[in-house]
Amino acid sequence: MSVKRELIKGTLILTAAGFAARLLGFFNRVYLANLISNAELGRYQLIFPIFMFCMAVSCAGIQVAVSKMVAAYHGAGKKKAIRQTIKSAGITSLIVALLSSGCVIAFSEPISRWILKDISCRGYLVIMAIAIPFAAVHTCVGGYFYGIRHTAVPAVTQLLEQVVRVVTIYLLGAMMYQKGKIDASVAVWGLAAGEIFSCFLTWICYRFSIRSQNGGSGSGEPIRKILRQLWQYGGLLTANRVSVTLLQSTEMILMPVMLAKYYGDTESALSVFGIVTGIVLPVILFPNTVTNAMASLLLPAVAEAEEVHDYRAVSVAIKKSLEYCLLLGLFSGLVFGVCGNQIGSLLFNDVEAGGYIQAFAILCPLMYIQSLLAGALNGLGKMNETLLHHVIASGIRLFGVVALMPKMGICGYIAGVFWANVAVTVIAAVRLYQIVGGISTAKRD
Repeated sequence: MSVKRELIKGTLILTAAGFAARLLGFFNRVYLANLISNAELGRYQLIFPIFMFCMAVSCAGIQVAVSKMVAAYHGAGKKKAIRQTIKSAGITSLIVALLSSGCVIAFSEPISRWILKDISCRGYLVIMAIAIPFAAVHTCVGGYFYGIRHTAVPAVTQLLEQVVRVVTIYLLGAMMYQKGKIDASVAVWGLAAGEIFSCFLTWICYRFSIRSQNGGSGSGEPIRKILRQLWQYGGLLTANRVSVTLLQSTEMILMPVMLAKYYGDTESALSVFGIVTGIVLPVILFPNTVTNAMASLLLPAVAEAEEVHDYRAVSVAIKKSLEYCLLLGLFSGLVFGVCGNQIGSLLFNDVEAGGYIQAFAILCPLMYIQSLLAGALNGLGKMNETLLHHVIASGIRLFGVVALMPKMGICGYIAGVFWANVAVTVIAAVRLYQIVGGISTAKRD
């Protein structure tokens, strides 16, 4: 099967599961919106910068390195090297994740008081910390299935994880409702339950996959070489994710603070923050499931094609993916721009959310295509350039939060996100065109 057909097939599998998981997530959002206040929803969203930072340190770069290395070894028939890679990456990721989790638990009070500016988040941080090691292992091993393009496993795992999360939230919500005290802890426990389940399921699927492919056969590689490659491929990406996550975390943490200056009320600021981050953005990013799936599969597709010097396949995979992504972004922006109020009222019974959906609709083409451009550049080994692009985007968004939100509210945030996406999309598209043109020239020579 050609790289193009495998890319489309894998994307369809991940997209179908992604849409199903998003639909379950929407039902979960609706249930949460009726179960807890918007302020509590805002507190739930407020702890995510800490969670994402720990994940970035623990496994973000390692997952991409695993995907790239497994794709290359798979193409060369080095099955033992694949097993060595997963073992080395999994142990490394787990150790870092355990350290991160321990730090969050030990310093939950100062983090809540001085960083998040809300001591109510302390208990939520402790619960969240339980999920970090499981999420890290799940993410790391998931890179193996992307590398061999067995997308059914991450697709099914993603869907079942969402099912476990929704069921956990529903059961805990019913229990806490009877006691008369409901807060964001139900959502955090749902997050932890989903990550624990997906970790064990992914690991079991990996073991079955290795046995069915006679995982110990084929040539191996020295462990020192594998660790060096993990650092080579994952080191820059880890720095990328950590740097960007630090900026994004600062951005997310400052949003309620700046909204409080605009509204003059902390609870109102948390409510708006909860609506935008917990309701509006998930709606806007719903179609982005397609581009995220394509970006995940584009990296190993490009890596494997480069391994056998099939430069034409590299060019075709990138160009076709960008075409599909651009069409999806334009269509989604039109739908959200025209029907935003109806979507907000129908799904969440919130007219304010509908207005924000319409305002964010202009971002759809740029937001969707940006993730795909980053995946293509990473697949071509340009991790340092994607780092720079993300830092530029985060800096522009942070400027919008600090300089514009106190005067314009959420509209200031939208302006910052818009110009950040414009800048990064143009820079990445120009650079990718230069690289793909260089590949074509190299082929002709």
